[in-house]
Amino acid sequence: MYHIRVASPMDSTTEILGVLGASTGAVNVTVLSGPARFPDGDIVECDLSPEVANEVIHRLRELG
Repeated sequence: MYHIRVASPMDSTTEILGVLGASTGAVNVTVLSGPARFPDGDIVECDLSPEVANEVIHRLRELG
């Protein structure tokens, strides 16, 4: 498993959760609303199985 953490502008968190929710290999998804600074936003963390890690990270990067 790979553990990732994403600092997200608050208006992008829903899109990030959509990407993670569409993947069966994303588990233990956690959202912390508002703790990120510079820039301000949310923190999204999850574990990714090796089989889906590259695809999920690629889709997250496409979000910007």
